[in-house]
Amino acid sequence: MNATPGAAPDAGSDPAPGLAPDPGPDPAPGPAPDPALSPTSGPAPGSVRDGVPGDPVAALVGRQIRQALRTVGAVAALLAGPPVLAMWVPDPRAWVVLSLVVQGVWVGLAVLQLRRAERMER
Repeated sequence: MNATPGAAPDAGSDPAPGLAPDPGPDPAPGPAPDPALSPTSGPAPGSVRDGVPGDPVAALVGRQIRQALRTVGAVAALLAGPPVLAMWVPDPRAWVVLSLVVQGVWVGLAVLQLRRAERMER
C-alpha cells in the first residue's frame, strides 16, 4: 500500500487490526414494547374489558358519524325530492315554491346539525 501524506485512505482497505467492523445503527433506546398491548390484541374501540369502559373519544366519533350520516341522508332527500315532486305537479309555480322551501330546509338542516354536534361534544 502506497501511502502519500495527505491522501485519503483506500476505500477497500481493512479496518485497523483487532477492531470489529461497525454493526450498523444502534437499536432504539428504551424498553421493548409489550406484546400484550399491541394494537392487534387490544379490545375493540368502545368495548368494555375488565370493567374499564372503552375509549370515550371513539364513542364520540361513532355518535358523530351516525349523526353525519343521518344529515347526509336528509340532504340527499332534499336534493332528489324537489325534482320528483315537480314532475308530479306540472304547474311552473311549483318550482318557485319548491326553490324557496328548499332554501329554508337547507338552513334548518345546517342549524340542526350544528346544535347536535355541539351537544355531543359537551
